[in-house]
Amino acid sequence: MKVARAAGAILLVASSLVGAVIACGGSSGNGDSARFPYSGPTCTGPEYSSACWACTESNCSPGCITADCNDYLSCFCACDAGDGHCAGGCDPKLSQACVACVNRVGTCQLQRCPSGCLGTGSASGG
Repeated sequence: MKVARAAGAILLVASSLVGAVIACGGSSGNGDSARFPYSGPTCTGPEYSSACWACTESNCSPGCITADCNDYLSCFCACDAGDGHCAGGCDPKLSQACVACVNRVGTCQLQRCPSGCLGTGSASGG
């Protein structure tokens, strides 16, 4: 679905991207590696990497990911990769606020974090 791709882009997903995007499990200061706050079979790839998340936290104010997209991303990331039935079952948890967040954060990631979030070359995270 388009939103799943958008979440991935968040998080290019981007997105991560899907709010904490931002109270994330890792930290982003003092050399500590930031981590995308959700995990699961569907949420793998460069857009969910520590490099992407660190850059996103530094440049894109992704707090809305965990604030507005928590229910959706918790559901979506738990799905097996390619399981459209499972991912589709998460759609009712997708709020307008989350869609707006994903669009904003995803656009920022594309502009400011392309190497870390798209997997093109090496990323320095910020």
